[in-house]
Amino acid sequence: MSRERHDLTLIDRGVRVRARRSAPQIPRVGTGGTVTTVPWRNPTWAHTPEHVPPVRSTGPFRIHTLGDFVVLRDEESVELGQHQSRDLIAILICAQGPVHRDKLIEWLWPHLPEDRAVSTLYSSVYTLRQRLEPGRTHSAAMSFVRSDGDAYRLDWQRDDFLDVSQFMQLAQRALRPVPAETRLERLQGAEAAYTGPFLPQWPYADWAAVSRAEVEEAYQAVASDLAAAYADADQTTAAVALYRRLLVLDPERETWHRALMEIFIAEGDRSLAAHQYRLCQRILQERLGLEPSPKTQKLFASLADS
Repeated sequence: MSRERHDLTLIDRGVRVRARRSAPQIPRVGTGGTVTTVPWRNPTWAHTPEHVPPVRSTGPFRIHTLGDFVVLRDEESVELGQHQSRDLIAILICAQGPVHRDKLIEWLWPHLPEDRAVSTLYSSVYTLRQRLEPGRTHSAAMSFVRSDGDAYRLDWQRDDFLDVSQFMQLAQRALRPVPAETRLERLQGAEAAYTGPFLPQWPYADWAAVSRAEVEEAYQAVASDLAAAYADADQTTAAVALYRRLLVLDPERETWHRALMEIFIAEGDRSLAAHQYRLCQRILQERLGLEPSPKTQKLFASLADS
């Protein structure tokens, strides 16, 4: 295992790679970092001209996926009922596009005979549509859960809202190079839009793994840069609190330990800086079998020099 790996804080390889698979480019963490692309595509309504009327007769839908999973229709909570309906709509949210029925069956009913699995899928789609749009009289082609041949997708329209899409758009905007004052405001807005882990009710679902990793790394990119911006603005209390929250998510992230050491040294608190170094050293030794990088060791040595 190379020194570069852990000093770059496992961004490019390491503990997060288990969920990457074929994921597209994702935001990279680091002070002053930029994002060239955010993989989370905007809902289809984001590119619909304002003069185009909605096709769907129900809604609008507001779906919350960060910290909880809640579906609202016209501001009223939708009771999705059986777990298959909840799984189905969550999968379609993750997919950000059409999902073939064979893939849905593979994820949801892998042990059923094919004919029974197909029948169960059709029944689950029907139940989901009835839960989302009770009393619906229009055709399935105009439902929120749309059929595209043998595939299914969600029909997002202009007044609909998806919190994770909003967060990813704010993250992309916040991580672009802009003047410091504007950057701080944008980072704060993006960080506030993240209200918890993505789809927490499905922590181990294969179909959610890649999307969860994308959202998690986008949040860490925003929070890391926001903590650094707080430190640059001498808002050290806010910076320390945010770095500590980040280390709860990823204790092996050496750069965050080092950033805390630098803040403590700047404030003249050498004991806290030394404590942070030893905490970092213990975590790296126990979890990765590594010592802190030369850069971090040199910072720790400077405590004795001062």
